[in-house]
This record gives sequence, structure tokens and C-alpha cells, in this order.
Amino acid sequence: MKIKAATFVLLICILFGCKKGDNIVLNGTFTDCPPGGSCSYFYHENVDYTNLYALTSGQERVFIYKCVTNDHCTSTQSFYFKTSMGNSSFEIDSVQVLAAKVATVGLVCPCCDVPANLKQVHGDIRGKKTGNNTWLINAYLVQNDASGQPVDTVVVNQYFTLAPNGTL
Repeated sequence: MKIKAATFVLLICILFGCKKGDNIVLNGTFTDCPPGGSCSYFYHENVDYTNLYALTSGQERVFIYKCVTNDHCTSTQSFYFKTSMGNSSFEIDSVQVLAAKVATVGLVCPCCDVPANLKQVHGDIRGKKTGNNTWLINAYLVQNDASGQPVDTVVVNQYFTLAPNGTL
């Protein structure tokens, strides 16, 4: 009987001793830039954005991933998302991604056979501040074409640093 009671107390301690939600860890390995590509992982403070490529003054923290590949045709893939200036960790869930209220994904490729009107349909973005000017970001975003077929998946697991100019 004492063994069962001790086991029960131990299980309760384990369950209530675990802290969830605050531990952002790298999902898998760090993502690399594609061969022949150039990638940037920056964030800006006290800004906002009005469209995919224009930052404006604001009260948000905006993270920007950009990948330019120079294979046979120069293509640019990017995503922007914003969070509150007051947080030190966050999660943007699939509902927020689907509403396109936070994340914006773009693919520009002049010679690729990429359909227009891609729509974000699923994803998750998590971030945690890891230093004065560094955030660990884990992002997974899926886009469909107009017919609902999955076309592109963006996965980024990287450290983002404060942009050289920091703010606008």
C-alpha cells in the first residue's frame, strides 16, 4: 500500500512539475539556405507592414525571412510575420495563419511554373527570445493554389537577428 501511495505522489509531482508552453525548442535541425542561394533572417522593432515588401512605422516586431536562389532563374521566397513588442516568446497557430492576419508568404519566380493566387492554408510559427538581439524561430507554412492543391511548404528553423538598421 505504501508503494502505491508513493508512486501516486511521484506521478502527481511529475505532472505538476512539468512546465509547458514556455519551452521553444528547435524542431529538427537548423534549416540551411539552398545551394547557390542567399538567405537572410532578420527582425525589425517598432514597425508594421502594409504589403509583402513595405515596412512602415508601427508598434510591432516584424520578422522577415528571405531566400534568393540563382539556379537557372532568380527566384525569391519570403515570409513576414509580426508579433507584439512586449513578448519574449510567442506562437502563431494555424487559425491565425489561415486568417492571414499575421504571416504573409510570397514566392516570386519569373521563369517558374508557379500558379498565381497562392493561399496560406496551414502552419505554425513559434519564437523565443534567446539573447539581446536574437530570436529562435521555428516556422512551418503551407500554401495551396486556387484549386486547393498544396503547392509549396516553407520550413525555417533558424536564429533571427535584429536588422542592421533595427527600426525604420
